Amino acid sequence: MAVNRALECYDILAEIFSHINADYHHQAPVVPPDTTAILKKDLVSLACVNRAFSSHALDILWQKIPSERVALSVLPTFRAVSVIKFIPSDVASLIAYYESLKEDDREWQYTIDGEICPHELERLRQYTIRVREVEWMLGEERPGIRAPIIRLVAERLGSPLFPNLSQLMWDGSDVLSSTGDVGSVLPATAGTNLHNLTVQLPKWSEVDEIEQELTVITTWFPYIQELNLRMSGWDSESPSWNPVVVASLIAALRHLDTVELDIDHLDDELIDALAALPHLTSVLLDTYQGSHRAPLRGSYRCFRALRTLDITVKVCSEAETLFQACKWPALEDLRIRIHDDIHPGWASTFFELVAATFSKVPLRTLIMSGSYPRSSIPMAHVFSPFGSLCLLRSIVLHVYSKATFIGLREVARHWPELVDFRLGRHSPRESLQILLEVVSVCPLLRSAHFDNLMLPTSDLNLHGLSSHDLREVVFDRSGSQSSSEEIGRLAVVLESVFPNLNVQAHLEESLGRQQKGMWPMLLEEMDRIRQEKNSCDQPIP
Repeated sequence: MAVNRALECYDILAEIFSHINADYHHQAPVVPPDTTAILKKDLVSLACVNRAFSSHALDILWQKIPSERVALSVLPTFRAVSVIKFIPSDVASLIAYYESLKEDDREWQYTIDGEICPHELERLRQYTIRVREVEWMLGEERPGIRAPIIRLVAERLGSPLFPNLSQLMWDGSDVLSSTGDVGSVLPATAGTNLHNLTVQLPKWSEVDEIEQELTVITTWFPYIQELNLRMSGWDSESPSWNPVVVASLIAALRHLDTVELDIDHLDDELIDALAALPHLTSVLLDTYQGSHRAPLRGSYRCFRALRTLDITVKVCSEAETLFQACKWPALEDLRIRIHDDIHPGWASTFFELVAATFSKVPLRTLIMSGSYPRSSIPMAHVFSPFGSLCLLRSIVLHVYSKATFIGLREVARHWPELVDFRLGRHSPRESLQILLEVVSVCPLLRSAHFDNLMLPTSDLNLHGLSSHDLREVVFDRSGSQSSSEEIGRLAVVLESVFPNLNVQAHLEESLGRQQKGMWPMLLEEMDRIRQEKNSCDQPIP
Protein backbone atom coordinates (compact mmCIF):
# COMPACT_ATOMS: atom_id res chain seq x y z
CA MET A 1 0.00 0.00 0.00
CA ALA A 2 2.80 2.41 0.93
CA VAL A 3 4.54 1.67 -2.38
CA ASN A 4 1.36 2.35 -4.33
CA ARG A 5 0.87 5.67 -2.56
CA ALA A 6 4.51 6.61 -3.23
CA LEU A 7 4.03 5.98 -6.95
CA GLU A 8 1.08 8.36 -6.91
CA CYS A 9 3.33 11.23 -5.82
CA TYR A 10 4.31 13.46 -8.73
CA ASP A 11 7.72 14.41 -7.30
CA ILE A 12 8.71 10.79 -6.62
CA LEU A 13 7.73 9.72 -10.12
CA ALA A 14 9.59 12.69 -11.61
CA GLU A 15 12.77 11.61 -9.78
CA ILE A 16 12.40 7.99 -10.92
CA PHE A 17 11.78 8.96 -14.52
CA SER A 18 14.75 11.35 -14.55
CA HIS A 19 16.99 8.25 -14.38
CA ILE A 20 15.34 6.89 -17.53
CA ASN A 21 16.14 10.08 -19.42
CA ALA A 22 18.86 9.64 -22.05
CA ASP A 23 20.43 12.99 -21.13
CA TYR A 24 20.92 11.73 -17.56
CA HIS A 25 22.91 8.74 -18.78
CA HIS A 26 24.95 10.82 -21.22
CA GLN A 27 26.64 12.39 -18.20
CA ALA A 28 28.25 9.05 -17.36
CA PRO A 29 31.93 8.46 -18.33
CA VAL A 30 31.07 5.52 -20.61
CA VAL A 31 27.75 5.37 -22.48
CA PRO A 32 26.88 2.32 -24.64
CA PRO A 33 26.06 3.36 -28.21
CA ASP A 34 22.52 1.95 -28.13
CA THR A 35 21.56 3.53 -24.78
CA THR A 36 19.22 6.14 -26.27
CA ALA A 37 17.29 3.61 -28.39
CA ILE A 38 16.87 1.25 -25.42
CA LEU A 39 15.69 4.03 -23.12
CA LYS A 40 13.17 5.28 -25.67
CA LYS A 41 11.79 1.77 -26.01
CA ASP A 42 11.45 1.53 -22.23
CA LEU A 43 9.71 4.92 -22.09
CA VAL A 44 7.20 3.82 -24.71
CA SER A 45 6.42 0.74 -22.63
CA LEU A 46 6.04 2.83 -19.45
CA ALA A 47 3.69 5.22 -21.24
CA CYS A 48 1.28 2.30 -21.64
CA VAL A 49 1.17 1.35 -17.95
CA ASN A 50 -1.25 3.94 -16.52
CA ARG A 51 -2.11 7.63 -16.74
CA ALA A 52 0.45 8.75 -14.12
CA PHE A 53 3.31 6.86 -15.77
CA SER A 54 2.16 7.95 -19.22
CA SER A 55 2.38 11.63 -18.36
CA HIS A 56 5.99 11.40 -17.16
CA ALA A 57 7.09 9.08 -19.98
CA LEU A 58 5.60 11.34 -22.66
CA ASP A 59 7.23 14.40 -21.08
CA ILE A 60 10.64 12.82 -21.56
CA LEU A 61 9.94 11.32 -24.99
CA TRP A 62 8.78 14.67 -26.35
CA GLN A 63 11.13 16.94 -24.44
CA LYS A 64 13.63 16.97 -27.32
CA ILE A 65 12.79 16.11 -30.93
CA PRO A 66 15.09 16.16 -33.98
CA SER A 67 12.82 18.31 -36.17
CA GLU A 68 9.30 19.74 -36.43
CA ARG A 69 8.46 16.92 -38.86
CA VAL A 70 8.27 14.46 -35.94
CA ALA A 71 5.43 16.44 -34.35
CA LEU A 72 3.56 17.21 -37.57
CA SER A 73 3.54 13.49 -38.39
CA VAL A 74 1.00 13.05 -35.58
CA LEU A 75 -1.61 14.52 -37.95
CA PRO A 76 -3.10 11.77 -40.15
CA THR A 77 -3.39 14.13 -43.12
CA PHE A 78 0.20 15.37 -42.95
CA ARG A 79 2.57 14.21 -45.66
CA ALA A 80 6.34 14.72 -45.78
CA VAL A 81 7.77 13.68 -49.14
CA SER A 82 11.49 13.42 -49.84
CA VAL A 83 12.04 14.76 -53.35
CA ILE A 84 15.06 15.39 -55.53
CA LYS A 85 16.44 18.86 -54.88
CA PHE A 86 14.97 21.45 -57.21
CA ILE A 87 17.60 23.61 -58.90
CA PRO A 88 16.41 27.16 -59.71
CA SER A 89 17.49 28.14 -63.21
CA ASP A 90 17.55 31.88 -62.57
CA VAL A 91 20.64 32.04 -60.36
CA ALA A 92 23.62 31.65 -62.65
CA SER A 93 26.14 32.36 -59.91
CA LEU A 94 25.35 29.03 -58.29
CA ILE A 95 26.28 26.86 -61.25
CA ALA A 96 29.36 25.47 -59.51
CA TYR A 97 27.26 24.54 -56.51
CA TYR A 98 24.56 22.88 -58.63
CA GLU A 99 27.13 20.84 -60.47
CA SER A 100 28.36 19.54 -57.12
CA LEU A 101 24.90 18.25 -56.20
CA LYS A 102 24.57 14.50 -56.32
CA GLU A 103 21.65 12.80 -57.96
CA ASP A 104 20.40 11.56 -54.59
CA ASP A 105 20.51 15.00 -52.85
CA ARG A 106 16.97 15.49 -51.58
CA GLU A 107 14.75 17.97 -49.77
CA TRP A 108 11.57 17.58 -47.68
CA GLN A 109 8.30 18.88 -49.05
CA TYR A 110 5.27 19.17 -46.73
CA THR A 111 1.60 18.88 -47.71
CA ILE A 112 -1.76 18.44 -45.94
CA ASP A 113 -3.89 15.85 -47.69
CA GLY A 114 -7.41 16.65 -46.53
CA GLU A 115 -9.13 18.43 -43.66
CA ILE A 116 -7.59 18.57 -40.17
CA CYS A 117 -10.23 17.57 -37.62
CA PRO A 118 -10.49 19.35 -34.22
CA HIS A 119 -9.78 16.16 -32.24
CA GLU A 120 -6.64 15.61 -34.34
CA LEU A 121 -5.45 19.11 -33.49
CA GLU A 122 -6.12 18.47 -29.80
CA ARG A 123 -4.11 15.25 -29.95
CA LEU A 124 -1.23 17.09 -31.63
CA ARG A 125 -1.39 19.79 -28.96
CA GLN A 126 -0.99 17.19 -26.18
CA TYR A 127 2.40 16.32 -27.63
CA THR A 128 3.68 19.70 -28.83
CA ILE A 129 3.16 21.41 -25.48
CA ARG A 130 5.74 18.97 -24.07
CA VAL A 131 8.45 19.89 -26.58
CA ARG A 132 11.27 21.98 -25.12
CA GLU A 133 13.93 21.60 -27.80
CA VAL A 134 13.95 21.17 -31.58
CA GLU A 135 17.46 20.11 -32.48
CA TRP A 136 17.43 20.90 -36.20
CA MET A 137 14.92 22.97 -38.17
CA LEU A 138 15.95 23.23 -41.80
CA GLY A 139 15.40 26.44 -43.71
CA GLU A 140 13.57 25.99 -46.99
CA GLU A 141 15.87 25.17 -49.87
CA ARG A 142 13.28 26.95 -52.04
CA PRO A 143 10.24 29.01 -51.05
CA GLY A 144 6.94 27.37 -50.13
CA ILE A 145 7.90 23.72 -49.65
CA ARG A 146 7.50 23.62 -45.83
CA ALA A 147 6.79 27.02 -44.26
CA PRO A 148 3.13 27.32 -45.45
CA ILE A 149 2.22 24.04 -43.74
CA ILE A 150 3.91 25.05 -40.48
CA ARG A 151 2.05 28.38 -40.53
CA LEU A 152 -1.25 26.67 -41.39
CA VAL A 153 -1.04 24.20 -38.48
CA ALA A 154 -0.02 26.98 -36.07
CA GLU A 155 -2.99 29.04 -37.23
CA ARG A 156 -5.38 26.11 -36.67
CA LEU A 157 -3.90 25.52 -33.21
CA GLY A 158 -4.34 29.17 -32.37
CA SER A 159 -0.80 29.30 -30.98
CA PRO A 160 2.78 28.57 -32.06
CA LEU A 161 3.42 24.95 -32.97
CA PHE A 162 5.60 24.51 -29.85
CA PRO A 163 4.32 27.06 -27.31
CA ASN A 164 6.70 25.94 -24.54
CA LEU A 165 9.79 25.59 -26.74
CA SER A 166 12.93 26.86 -25.04
CA GLN A 167 15.67 25.85 -27.53
CA LEU A 168 15.68 25.94 -31.33
CA MET A 169 18.24 25.74 -34.13
CA TRP A 170 17.27 27.13 -37.54
CA ASP A 171 19.71 25.90 -40.19
CA GLY A 172 19.68 27.94 -43.38
CA SER A 173 22.84 26.46 -44.89
CA ASP A 174 20.96 24.82 -47.80
CA VAL A 175 18.69 27.77 -48.59
CA LEU A 176 19.36 28.63 -52.23
CA SER A 177 17.14 31.64 -52.81
CA SER A 178 14.83 34.01 -50.96
CA THR A 179 15.10 33.89 -47.14
CA GLY A 180 13.77 30.47 -46.26
CA ASP A 181 10.78 32.29 -44.71
CA VAL A 182 12.67 32.59 -41.44
CA GLY A 183 10.77 35.75 -40.46
CA SER A 184 7.40 33.99 -40.60
CA VAL A 185 8.43 30.47 -39.62
CA LEU A 186 10.03 31.33 -36.29
CA PRO A 187 6.92 33.03 -34.80
CA ALA A 188 4.79 30.12 -36.04
CA THR A 189 7.14 27.63 -34.40
CA ALA A 190 7.97 29.01 -30.95
CA GLY A 191 6.42 31.24 -28.32
CA THR A 192 7.75 33.77 -25.86
CA ASN A 193 9.28 30.97 -23.74
CA LEU A 194 12.09 30.58 -26.30
CA HIS A 195 15.35 31.17 -24.44
CA ASN A 196 17.99 29.66 -26.74
CA LEU A 197 18.06 30.40 -30.48
CA THR A 198 20.70 29.39 -33.03
CA VAL A 199 20.50 30.73 -36.59
CA GLN A 200 22.86 29.48 -39.27
CA LEU A 201 23.32 31.76 -42.29
CA PRO A 202 22.47 30.51 -45.77
CA LYS A 203 25.54 29.94 -47.86
CA TRP A 204 24.11 31.11 -51.16
CA SER A 205 21.29 33.57 -50.41
CA GLU A 206 21.36 37.31 -49.89
CA VAL A 207 22.62 37.67 -46.33
CA ASP A 208 21.06 41.13 -45.93
CA GLU A 209 17.57 39.65 -46.42
CA ILE A 210 18.05 37.13 -43.61
CA GLU A 211 19.50 39.73 -41.27
CA GLN A 212 16.57 42.10 -41.84
CA GLU A 213 13.98 39.37 -41.37
CA LEU A 214 15.54 38.42 -38.04
CA THR A 215 14.33 41.69 -36.53
CA VAL A 216 11.22 39.61 -35.79
CA ILE A 217 13.21 38.09 -32.91
CA THR A 218 13.00 41.27 -30.86
CA THR A 219 9.19 41.31 -31.17
CA TRP A 220 8.30 37.65 -30.75
CA PHE A 221 11.11 36.41 -28.48
CA PRO A 222 12.00 39.28 -26.12
CA TYR A 223 13.18 36.96 -23.33
CA ILE A 224 15.90 35.14 -25.26
CA GLN A 225 18.86 34.41 -23.01
CA GLU A 226 21.21 32.67 -25.46
CA LEU A 227 21.69 33.79 -29.06
CA ASN A 228 23.99 31.99 -31.52
CA LEU A 229 24.45 33.52 -34.97
CA ARG A 230 26.68 31.20 -36.99
CA MET A 231 27.87 31.00 -40.58
CA SER A 232 27.07 27.96 -42.69
CA GLY A 233 30.58 26.69 -43.41
CA TRP A 234 34.31 27.23 -43.00
CA ASP A 235 35.38 27.96 -46.56
CA SER A 236 36.16 31.38 -48.01
CA GLU A 237 32.75 31.65 -49.70
CA SER A 238 30.76 31.31 -46.46
CA PRO A 239 29.35 34.71 -45.40
CA SER A 240 29.63 36.12 -41.89
CA TRP A 241 27.13 38.24 -40.01
CA ASN A 242 27.21 42.02 -40.37
CA PRO A 243 28.25 43.32 -36.92
CA VAL A 244 26.25 46.55 -37.32
CA VAL A 245 23.00 44.62 -37.91
CA VAL A 246 23.82 42.23 -35.08
CA ALA A 247 24.48 45.17 -32.76
CA SER A 248 20.97 46.57 -33.27
CA LEU A 249 19.50 43.12 -32.68
CA ILE A 250 21.46 42.52 -29.48
CA ALA A 251 20.68 45.99 -28.12
CA ALA A 252 16.97 45.10 -28.07
CA LEU A 253 17.43 41.77 -26.25
CA ARG A 254 18.16 42.87 -22.71
CA HIS A 255 17.90 39.38 -21.14
CA LEU A 256 20.83 37.87 -23.04
CA ASP A 257 23.41 36.08 -20.90
CA THR A 258 25.20 34.08 -23.64
CA VAL A 259 26.10 35.33 -27.14
CA GLU A 260 28.00 33.43 -29.86
CA LEU A 261 28.69 35.27 -33.12
CA ASP A 262 30.44 34.56 -36.43
CA ILE A 263 30.95 38.15 -37.55
CA ASP A 264 32.76 39.87 -40.40
CA HIS A 265 34.86 42.05 -38.09
CA LEU A 266 34.99 43.57 -34.63
CA ASP A 267 32.92 46.74 -34.57
CA ASP A 268 32.53 49.51 -32.00
CA GLU A 269 28.72 49.43 -32.16
CA LEU A 270 28.68 45.70 -31.52
CA ILE A 271 31.11 45.87 -28.60
CA ASP A 272 29.08 48.75 -27.11
CA ALA A 273 25.87 46.73 -27.43
CA LEU A 274 27.46 43.69 -25.77
CA ALA A 275 28.95 45.72 -22.93
CA ALA A 276 25.55 47.30 -22.23
CA LEU A 277 23.87 43.93 -21.57
CA PRO A 278 23.38 43.72 -17.77
CA HIS A 279 23.28 39.91 -17.51
CA LEU A 280 25.91 38.92 -20.08
CA THR A 281 28.17 36.15 -18.70
CA SER A 282 29.55 34.43 -21.82
CA VAL A 283 30.68 35.75 -25.24
CA LEU A 284 32.11 33.94 -28.26
CA LEU A 285 33.36 36.09 -31.14
CA ASP A 286 34.71 34.55 -34.35
CA THR A 287 36.06 36.83 -37.10
CA TYR A 288 38.24 34.21 -38.78
CA GLN A 289 36.34 34.25 -42.08
CA GLY A 290 35.74 38.00 -42.00
CA SER A 291 37.75 41.02 -43.04
CA HIS A 292 40.22 42.85 -40.83
CA ARG A 293 39.13 46.45 -40.19
CA ALA A 294 40.38 49.48 -38.30
CA PRO A 295 41.08 48.93 -34.60
CA LEU A 296 38.41 49.62 -32.01
CA ARG A 297 38.38 53.01 -30.40
CA GLY A 298 39.91 53.18 -26.95
CA SER A 299 36.81 54.41 -25.14
CA TYR A 300 36.02 52.87 -21.76
CA ARG A 301 33.78 49.79 -21.79
CA CYS A 302 33.27 47.46 -18.89
CA PHE A 303 31.93 43.89 -19.07
CA ARG A 304 30.98 43.78 -15.40
CA ALA A 305 29.30 40.36 -15.30
CA LEU A 306 31.24 38.55 -18.06
CA ARG A 307 32.73 35.24 -16.93
CA THR A 308 33.76 33.61 -20.25
CA LEU A 309 35.37 35.19 -23.32
CA ASP A 310 36.10 33.00 -26.37
CA ILE A 311 37.64 34.82 -29.33
CA THR A 312 38.89 33.59 -32.72
CA VAL A 313 40.66 36.10 -34.98
CA LYS A 314 42.98 36.11 -37.96
CA VAL A 315 45.75 38.19 -36.41
CA CYS A 316 46.64 38.90 -32.81
CA SER A 317 46.26 42.69 -33.31
CA GLU A 318 42.48 42.21 -33.49
CA ALA A 319 42.47 40.57 -30.07
CA GLU A 320 44.85 43.21 -28.72
CA THR A 321 42.51 46.09 -29.62
CA LEU A 322 39.58 44.31 -27.98
CA PHE A 323 41.49 43.65 -24.77
CA GLN A 324 42.77 47.21 -24.56
CA ALA A 325 39.40 48.82 -25.31
CA CYS A 326 37.52 47.07 -22.49
CA LYS A 327 37.65 46.17 -18.82
CA TRP A 328 37.00 42.60 -17.63
CA PRO A 329 36.71 42.67 -13.82
CA ALA A 330 34.88 39.32 -13.40
CA LEU A 331 36.45 37.22 -16.20
CA GLU A 332 37.24 33.62 -15.21
CA ASP A 333 37.59 31.78 -18.54
CA LEU A 334 39.65 33.14 -21.49
CA ARG A 335 40.00 31.27 -24.79
CA ILE A 336 42.01 32.75 -27.70
CA ARG A 337 42.64 31.32 -31.18
CA ILE A 338 44.90 33.09 -33.70
CA HIS A 339 44.80 31.67 -37.24
CA ASP A 340 47.48 33.58 -39.17
CA ASP A 341 51.15 32.84 -38.54
CA ILE A 342 52.68 34.82 -35.69
CA HIS A 343 56.31 35.82 -35.51
CA PRO A 344 57.97 34.42 -32.35
CA GLY A 345 58.74 37.92 -31.11
CA TRP A 346 55.16 39.04 -31.65
CA ALA A 347 53.89 35.96 -29.82
CA SER A 348 55.91 36.87 -26.73
CA THR A 349 54.64 40.46 -26.86
CA PHE A 350 51.07 39.24 -27.24
CA PHE A 351 51.39 36.85 -24.29
CA GLU A 352 52.74 39.70 -22.16
CA LEU A 353 49.75 41.87 -23.13
CA VAL A 354 47.30 39.08 -22.24
CA ALA A 355 48.98 38.54 -18.87
CA ALA A 356 49.05 42.26 -18.09
CA THR A 357 45.39 42.73 -19.07
CA PHE A 358 44.04 39.87 -16.97
CA SER A 359 46.50 39.73 -14.05
CA LYS A 360 44.07 41.53 -11.73
CA VAL A 361 40.96 39.50 -12.58
CA PRO A 362 39.91 36.11 -11.11
CA LEU A 363 41.04 34.18 -14.21
CA ARG A 364 40.74 30.41 -13.68
CA THR A 365 41.07 29.02 -17.24
CA LEU A 366 43.42 30.10 -20.03
CA ILE A 367 43.36 28.42 -23.45
CA MET A 368 45.58 29.73 -26.25
CA SER A 369 46.00 28.13 -29.64
CA GLY A 370 46.83 29.19 -33.17
CA SER A 371 49.50 29.28 -35.86
CA TYR A 372 52.46 29.90 -33.61
CA PRO A 373 55.68 29.14 -35.53
CA ARG A 374 58.20 26.55 -34.47
CA SER A 375 60.98 28.28 -32.58
CA SER A 376 63.88 27.71 -30.23
CA ILE A 377 62.40 29.98 -27.56
CA PRO A 378 62.51 28.09 -24.22
CA MET A 379 59.10 27.07 -22.91
CA ALA A 380 59.79 28.93 -19.67
CA HIS A 381 60.09 32.16 -21.67
CA VAL A 382 56.74 31.43 -23.35
CA PHE A 383 55.01 30.66 -20.05
CA SER A 384 56.71 33.28 -17.88
CA PRO A 385 54.24 36.14 -18.60
CA PHE A 386 51.45 33.93 -17.28
CA GLY A 387 53.17 33.62 -13.90
CA SER A 388 51.18 36.68 -12.83
CA LEU A 389 47.93 34.70 -13.26
CA CYS A 390 48.20 33.05 -9.86
CA LEU A 391 44.60 31.81 -9.69
CA LEU A 392 44.78 29.60 -12.78
CA ARG A 393 43.21 26.16 -12.40
CA SER A 394 43.47 25.16 -16.06
CA ILE A 395 46.00 26.18 -18.71
CA VAL A 396 46.11 24.99 -22.32
CA LEU A 397 48.84 26.18 -24.68
CA HIS A 398 49.64 25.09 -28.23
CA VAL A 399 53.01 26.67 -28.98
CA TYR A 400 55.91 25.22 -30.95
CA SER A 401 59.17 25.11 -29.00
CA LYS A 402 62.32 23.03 -29.32
CA ALA A 403 63.61 23.89 -25.85
CA THR A 404 60.69 22.97 -23.67
CA PHE A 405 61.07 22.16 -20.01
CA ILE A 406 64.11 24.25 -19.05
CA GLY A 407 62.93 26.69 -16.38
CA LEU A 408 59.31 25.59 -16.64
CA ARG A 409 59.24 24.33 -13.05
CA GLU A 410 59.97 27.78 -11.64
CA VAL A 411 57.13 29.31 -13.66
CA ALA A 412 54.69 26.56 -12.61
CA ARG A 413 55.29 27.47 -8.95
CA HIS A 414 53.02 30.48 -9.52
CA TRP A 415 50.01 28.18 -10.13
CA PRO A 416 49.39 26.51 -6.75
CA GLU A 417 45.73 25.81 -7.63
CA LEU A 418 46.43 24.28 -11.06
CA VAL A 419 44.23 21.23 -11.71
CA ASP A 420 44.46 20.78 -15.51
CA PHE A 421 47.56 21.24 -17.70
CA ARG A 422 47.55 20.74 -21.47
CA LEU A 423 50.36 21.33 -23.91
CA GLY A 424 50.65 20.86 -27.67
CA ARG A 425 53.33 21.16 -30.35
CA HIS A 426 56.27 20.49 -28.08
CA SER A 427 59.16 18.05 -28.32
CA PRO A 428 57.59 14.58 -27.82
CA ARG A 429 60.76 13.20 -26.22
CA GLU A 430 60.32 15.65 -23.36
CA SER A 431 56.63 15.05 -22.62
CA LEU A 432 57.22 12.98 -19.49
CA GLN A 433 59.81 15.40 -18.13
CA ILE A 434 57.47 18.35 -18.77
CA LEU A 435 54.81 16.49 -16.81
CA LEU A 436 57.20 15.95 -13.89
CA GLU A 437 58.32 19.59 -13.94
CA VAL A 438 54.72 20.70 -13.43
CA VAL A 439 53.45 18.07 -10.98
CA SER A 440 56.47 18.53 -8.72
CA VAL A 441 55.28 22.05 -7.82
CA CYS A 442 51.51 21.74 -8.43
CA PRO A 443 50.14 19.36 -5.79
CA LEU A 444 46.50 19.78 -6.92
CA LEU A 445 47.12 18.78 -10.55
CA ARG A 446 44.77 15.98 -11.53
CA SER A 447 44.77 15.96 -15.34
CA ALA A 448 47.44 16.40 -18.03
CA HIS A 449 47.15 16.22 -21.80
CA PHE A 450 49.91 16.14 -24.43
CA ASP A 451 49.73 15.67 -28.18
CA ASN A 452 52.67 13.28 -28.51
CA LEU A 453 54.96 10.95 -26.55
CA MET A 454 58.31 9.44 -27.42
CA LEU A 455 61.02 7.74 -25.40
CA PRO A 456 63.01 10.35 -23.44
CA THR A 457 66.66 10.72 -24.38
CA SER A 458 67.85 10.86 -20.74
CA ASP A 459 66.78 9.68 -17.29
CA LEU A 460 63.77 11.43 -15.81
CA ASN A 461 64.35 14.00 -13.08
CA LEU A 462 61.73 13.45 -10.35
CA HIS A 463 62.79 16.52 -8.34
CA GLY A 464 62.51 14.44 -5.18
CA LEU A 465 58.85 13.59 -5.90
CA SER A 466 57.85 10.28 -4.31
CA SER A 467 54.07 10.30 -4.90
CA HIS A 468 51.48 12.50 -6.58
CA ASP A 469 47.69 12.24 -6.82
CA LEU A 470 47.51 12.70 -10.62
CA ARG A 471 44.47 10.84 -11.97
CA GLU A 472 44.50 11.33 -15.75
CA VAL A 473 47.20 11.59 -18.43
CA VAL A 474 46.39 11.62 -22.15
CA PHE A 475 48.76 11.38 -25.12
CA ASP A 476 47.02 11.76 -28.47
CA ARG A 477 49.69 9.67 -30.18
CA SER A 478 53.01 8.05 -29.28
CA GLY A 479 56.12 6.64 -30.90
CA SER A 480 56.58 2.92 -31.39
CA GLN A 481 60.35 2.42 -31.32
CA SER A 482 60.77 1.34 -27.70
CA SER A 483 62.17 -1.89 -26.29
CA SER A 484 60.37 -3.87 -23.61
CA GLU A 485 63.26 -3.15 -21.23
CA GLU A 486 62.90 0.63 -21.70
CA ILE A 487 59.13 0.42 -21.29
CA GLY A 488 59.51 -1.64 -18.12
CA ARG A 489 61.96 0.85 -16.60
CA LEU A 490 59.67 3.81 -17.28
CA ALA A 491 56.59 1.93 -16.05
CA VAL A 492 58.22 1.24 -12.67
CA VAL A 493 59.00 4.95 -12.22
CA LEU A 494 55.57 6.20 -13.31
CA GLU A 495 53.67 3.62 -11.28
CA SER A 496 55.50 4.58 -8.11
CA VAL A 497 55.08 8.34 -8.66
CA PHE A 498 51.43 8.18 -9.79
CA PRO A 499 49.80 5.39 -7.76
CA ASN A 500 46.29 6.80 -8.25
CA LEU A 501 46.48 7.15 -12.04
CA ASN A 502 43.40 5.53 -13.56
CA VAL A 503 45.39 3.03 -15.60
CA GLN A 504 42.50 0.67 -16.34
CA ALA A 505 40.29 3.44 -17.77
CA HIS A 506 43.19 4.74 -19.88
CA LEU A 507 43.78 1.25 -21.24
CA GLU A 508 40.12 0.85 -22.19
CA GLU A 509 40.16 4.23 -23.92
CA SER A 510 43.33 3.34 -25.86
CA LEU A 511 41.78 0.07 -27.00
CA GLY A 512 38.59 1.87 -28.01
CA ARG A 513 40.59 4.34 -30.11
CA GLN A 514 42.76 1.49 -31.45
CA GLN A 515 45.76 3.48 -30.33
CA LYS A 516 49.16 1.88 -30.84
CA GLY A 517 52.66 2.74 -29.76
CA MET A 518 54.59 3.49 -26.60
CA TRP A 519 51.74 4.82 -24.42
CA PRO A 520 49.47 1.72 -24.57
CA MET A 521 52.56 -0.42 -23.87
CA LEU A 522 53.39 1.73 -20.84
CA LEU A 523 49.83 1.44 -19.55
CA GLU A 524 49.82 -2.34 -19.92
CA GLU A 525 53.10 -2.63 -18.03
CA MET A 526 51.89 -0.26 -15.27
CA ASP A 527 48.71 -2.30 -14.97
CA ARG A 528 50.75 -5.51 -14.64
CA ILE A 529 52.95 -3.96 -11.94
CA ARG A 530 49.89 -2.73 -10.05
CA GLN A 531 48.23 -6.15 -10.17
CA GLU A 532 51.41 -7.76 -8.83
CA LYS A 533 51.50 -5.26 -5.95
CA ASN A 534 47.86 -5.91 -5.13
CA SER A 535 48.34 -9.67 -5.13
CA CYS A 536 51.34 -9.36 -2.81
CA ASP A 537 49.37 -7.15 -0.41
CA GLN A 538 46.58 -9.70 -0.04
CA PRO A 539 46.81 -11.74 3.22
CA ILE A 540 47.73 -15.38 2.95
CA PRO A 541 44.76 -17.58 4.01
